[in-house]
Amino acid sequence: MKLADMFAASRVGREAELLLGPPYVANNWIDLNRNLFSWMRIEKFFMFLILLLIILVAAFNIASMLFMVVMDKKRDIGCSCPWGRRAGRSCASSSSRG
Repeated sequence: MKLADMFAASRVGREAELLLGPPYVANNWIDLNRNLFSWMRIEKFFMFLILLLIILVAAFNIASMLFMVVMDKKRDIGCSCPWGRRAGRSCASSSSRG
């Protein structure tokens, strides 16, 4: 039986069972594929977890890279201070060069 609203299959199946009587049983596509839908729900959840883990690792890598760049720049500024550069001058040249 074809329906205009495919999600009304369980309701129409129950009505058909009541109308036809006890020897007849109505199966619908939702009941026949229940295992498939449950596995798809589980797969969707695990894909979300995997994607979340990938995003967290990428964010951690970006943050650690920025931290290491800042630490490296501090060391470069510290090396130029004994050569007679003042602190304000070092900051200005570091920020203009990147």
